[in-house]
Amino acid sequence: MLLKIGKIIAFASLLVFVGSLFVIGSLENSYLSYPRAPEPSSERTVPFHIKGIVVYITRSQRETLSILYYVHGISISLVACILILSRGRAITSKWPWQRDE
Repeated sequence: MLLKIGKIIAFASLLVFVGSLFVIGSLENSYLSYPRAPEPSSERTVPFHIKGIVVYITRSQRETLSILYYVHGISISLVACILILSRGRAITSKWPWQRDE
């Protein structure tokens, strides 16, 4: 029972990890067209280093990225903890939706 719960949590955490990876990537790529000098009129005053250049984003965009980075780290850490605690059985044993053959 506990192994099944661990598998479900690990699978959901892995999905969150991949999802956050895609969202972070798309946001960072959209920031490449942002100004390379601060623009107080549009509130883009927070420097953000991306792909070798510095662009300026808003404070709320920086907070959104920070939250996504935390979610990203926590989800992969949770997967790693479950794999370590289950000694790899969370991957090698049967998943809850598989039938006995």
